Amino acid sequence: MLIQWIGDDPDGDPLTYSLSFSSDGGQTFLPIGSVFGPGTTSYVWSTSFAPITEQGLIRVEASDGFNVASALSGIFRVRPAAYNLCLQDDSNGSVLKLNSRTGAYEFTNCRGFVLSRTGIVTTHGGVITLQDNASDHRILAALDTAVKRGTATIQLFATATTFTITDRNIENNSCACP
Repeated sequence: MLIQWIGDDPDGDPLTYSLSFSSDGGQTFLPIGSVFGPGTTSYVWSTSFAPITEQGLIRVEASDGFNVASALSGIFRVRPAAYNLCLQDDSNGSVLKLNSRTGAYEFTNCRGFVLSRTGIVTTHGGVITLQDNASDHRILAALDTAVKRGTATIQLFATATTFTITDRNIENNSCACP
């Protein structure tokens, strides 16, 4: 989602901006963007981690170091994506797509093997974990949204095969095989 704003200061002081999101029509807000320096007037926000809502709002706060002013967006909806998270291995391109709400996932090693199932998703702080312990396979994935990194291990018992994914930046993934 592209967020854009315009700001100026009557005294000509440089402005910094911060962004926050409300899922309850403005009763509470959570930060979604760091402090942006002067000259920054847009931010691309991934709604992957936002709760499903019919009452979403974005608040932009501008500060000149002494005074703060804010503006609100109009109300908008956040809908679940089929797969809203993705890990892509930095070296071999293997891909794990995940729906963090339903636990549905799809792994491909980009050489013809695909595994699609549903696991259990847990969230603790900014860490999202997927686990699936089946009779023929095991998967454990962790995505740390604070540092934007993730890892996954996929084990296939019948062939004694283990795939691993190391993703050092979960925000730059194409989610498609190279």
